[in-house]
Amino acid sequence: MNKHFDISVVVPLYNEDESIPELYSWITKVMNANNFSYEIIFVNDGSTDNSLKIVEVCTKDAKNVHIYNQSNQGVSVARNVGISKATGKYITFIDSDDIVDKHY
Repeated sequence: MNKHFDISVVVPLYNEDESIPELYSWITKVMNANNFSYEIIFVNDGSTDNSLKIVEVCTKDAKNVHIYNQSNQGVSVARNVGISKATGKYITFIDSDDIVDKHY
């Protein structure tokens, strides 16, 4: 049975390899500071750069991170894939080039 989380964070990825480490760091800091149980769902939308590899390296030990791959179909399709995989009570979307404020 899948674990259910308080929050599912859906992150569509498309060629954002430079911003991923900082984004992942901010998401985990904000969620951990608020004591939420959370999962992060990365949906790689056919990136042609190192986005997928960087996500895999950054999250290799995380048990609450899920990575899905698809051919490039656009951000809306990527978000819908994330929604279909989410187990959280609430779902939020963060784009891969966003910076997450501590009050998010």
